Amino acid sequence: SKNRETTSALREIFLDFNINRRVYFRTGKQVLQWGRCYLWNPTDLVNTEKKPFIRKIGYRDGAYGIKFHVPFGTDYNIYGFLETASAAEDRDLGGALKFELLTGKTESALSGWAKRNRRPVLGYDLSSRLGRVDIAGEVSVARRDNTRYIREDGGVLSTGLKNDEWVTRAAVN
Repeated sequence: SKNRETTSALREIFLDFNINRRVYFRTGKQVLQWGRCYLWNPTDLVNTEKKPFIRKIGYRDGAYGIKFHVPFGTDYNIYGFLETASAAEDRDLGGALKFELLTGKTESALSGWAKRNRRPVLGYDLSSRLGRVDIAGEVSVARRDNTRYIREDGGVLSTGLKNDEWVTRAAVN
């Protein structure tokens, strides 16, 4: 007899609700993207997976958590995301907050991310139009790189964080 195996991935499954159509919530696994640039997003503080160099349609997997959005007309928005995927206890939750402002043709945002045992990350992004050309840029800064690495010491493997003083990342389109 032949055995057949089928695999699939569930990118998103979530529940939406709101409070008086003023604060909007989404809870569950959801595809999010923070940041303005196309190839690399140093201010995308909510996604944990790495982006492939060559994008495929539907490549981004969802993040587990609760997102909220507070719109104030078209002038500004407040977004937040409480990441719950790797949290064994409530003190292990990670969170991001973003304040977005529209002035004329220019949209800019200040953002921040924090999690226990990690250094906070701050970000700023901007997009506008000069004539017929769209421009975008973003920058993030942290006191130390939060990327973990594996090291070997006397035959024992352990993980650690780099001891970089300040880490700045930027992208321009």
